[in-house]
Amino acid sequence: MGKRTDSRDRTIAAAERLFRTRGVARTGLREVVAAAGTARGALGHHFPGGKEELIVAVLERNAGRIAGLLRAARDLDPPPVPADVVRAVVGVWREELRRTDFTLGCPLVATVVDDAVDHPDVRTAVTAALTSWEEPLATLLGGAGKPPAPGLALALLAAVEGAVVLARARRDLGALDEVERVFLGVLGC
Repeated sequence: MGKRTDSRDRTIAAAERLFRTRGVARTGLREVVAAAGTARGALGHHFPGGKEELIVAVLERNAGRIAGLLRAARDLDPPPVPADVVRAVVGVWREELRRTDFTLGCPLVATVVDDAVDHPDVRTAVTAALTSWEEPLATLLGGAGKPPAPGLALALLAAVEGAVVLARARRDLGALDEVERVFLGVLGC
């Protein structure tokens, strides 16, 4: 990896960590540069559109990572059963919150809550992220050989995102546990 790409990647990674812990509005570009260990000029070089362009890059990176995991699970032969998908989605967040002592949230939520979504490019990135998660999740929740379950996928995403917010506020995993219990019940498990 070249120095140019490394600097850009470090900036995106640092911004993602800061957005996830502090929120988008409370994260300044100087903080991002300091956390990335890059020169201030590199920020303008890699992200001439400013903070909004950096937000888009963070959302694309995060969404791509999650969508890739969901697509990989969907493409397994045989695919996981829907109950295991629910357990895995909730389990990833449960572990992330434990590991970080409830400090890391979802960059998508941070973006929407802080009104950064008012910028058209950011709004497009948020919509693209959600779409990239919903389709493979709908297929996984439908189950092998059955039609996708887009309503269930949307409900699970909404419930998990809300449970993460509650878990961070309460510093307690009870909301995630309840989401898992309810969705397993819906699936008849």
